[in-house]
Amino acid sequence: MVTEEIERIFQRRKKLADPVLKNRYFIWAFRLIISTPFLVLWRRILICLCRLQDKPYEDKWYPSYLVFLLKDWRVKNGFTIDKAATVLGMSEGEYRDYEYGYRYPDLSTGQWKYIKKHLHGEVDYSQTAPPL
Repeated sequence: MVTEEIERIFQRRKKLADPVLKNRYFIWAFRLIISTPFLVLWRRILICLCRLQDKPYEDKWYPSYLVFLLKDWRVKNGFTIDKAATVLGMSEGEYRDYEYGYRYPDLSTGQWKYIKKHLHGEVDYSQTAPPL
């Protein structure tokens, strides 16, 4: 008799707790759906402001590792932005956009494979340097 009463109490509490948990899931999903366009728009605005000031865009929540790799590769080999763009076979503006974090290369094209060879150090630049 006591166990039946306890079971009845637990069933009643479970019925009260289930909708609360379900509502938390819906609230989380709603916040995600509502906040995503705002975050995308905010990122675009910040990138435009960084372009006007000619400084790199630094994403504080999700920093890009590619930005770090490109800048580290360029500094390690002693290239300017113009020279690095020429070595990678792209325009200066396109390279600056990648290094400053304004956009990312398309991973499905052969361009990314070509960039990756340079970043991994598979290309020797000592042979391609012009004589002084």
